[in-house]
Amino acid sequence: MTSGVVAAEFAHQMGLAPLLGLALAAKAGVRPERSHVLFASALSLSWVTDSLSQLGGGAWWPAYVGGPAQMALALAAFRPFALVPAPFAFWSASLLIAVSWPGHGHDALLVVAGSILILMVAQRDLAPAAYLYFGLGTVLYLQFVMHASSGSFFWWKAFQEARGAGIVAFLVALDITVRRHPCLSS
Repeated sequence: MTSGVVAAEFAHQMGLAPLLGLALAAKAGVRPERSHVLFASALSLSWVTDSLSQLGGGAWWPAYVGGPAQMALALAAFRPFALVPAPFAFWSASLLIAVSWPGHGHDALLVVAGSILILMVAQRDLAPAAYLYFGLGTVLYLQFVMHASSGSFFWWKAFQEARGAGIVAFLVALDITVRRHPCLSS
């Protein structure tokens, strides 16, 4: 197995870490906040899309649905239920754009638009995770898309590192929330 395959599989499985964090919080007797559950779902959606892509022989179609759905979940994490229709309107519009966008990098426009919206509304303890995953991650993802034909995986690795940093920031925020929970205070 080459180091590239190992790195790709590690990046794939990294998407499960937010859900593991939620499970550990539940095991500690803490019910995570709605925003944490939605944001963890957004971060872990990459695992679902990567898995579907692998099952489909490297198909791109999961990104058509996964990208907009990830953005909608992350947006919903930062907005009260009264504003939840906005992310789903964004998801619907994004899906229409994605299926009509020509060539590879079809989701670059969606990633930029969704990430800007997320960064505009990111707040509280999840803001650092959003800035790393959707801010820095988006910049590095776009570099990867622009340099994909070069055969170098430098930008892909840098993008995965930003994703990993965002996931770690989420887990730190979740841990701080769990530690502040009244049932664990003594």
